[in-house]
Amino acid sequence: MANAPKFADVKVGDELPALKLAPISRHQLALYCGGSGDHNPIHVDIDFAKKFGFKDVFAHGMLSMA
Repeated sequence: MANAPKFADVKVGDELPALKLAPISRHQLALYCGGSGDHNPIHVDIDFAKKFGFKDVFAHGMLSMA
C-alpha cells in the first residue's frame, strides 16, 4: 500500500477510488452457506432457483454487502 494516502492528507469530500472485485464464484457461494448457516438452495442450486423464476442462483445479501 505504498500509494495509500496518509490520514493528514485526507480531506472531507475526498472520494475513494472504485473497488473492483472479481464476480462472486459458485465456490464462494457454497463457502458462505456453510459459514453463515444460511443453506437456502436458491443460492447454490440452479434448478431450484429456476423453479422460482430466476435465471441462475444469486448471492446472499450479506455476502454482497461484504
